[in-house]
Amino acid sequence: MRVALGAATGEVLKMILGQGLRTVFIGVTIGITGSLVLTRTVESMLFGVTATDPLTFGGVTLLVVGAALMACYIRRGEQRK
Repeated sequence: MRVALGAATGEVLKMILGQGLRTVFIGVTIGITGSLVLTRTVESMLFGVTATDPLTFGGVTLLVVGAALMACYIRRGEQRK
């Protein structure tokens, strides 16, 4: 709709990615905070890593953000049709 009204494709992509990433970062912040709060409960179920392993937290965060970027990009492609 915005493209039909004259918005540039880059502006639309920037808007979609901005809104998507804002939501993702809020979710990641809540998720990391929740996981740090629940470390004592989860620690007994983990083998080979600690409950606060920074490599695991970083890897999962990058995976989630990457998947969200791809979803936003795909969504942008669908909106162009």
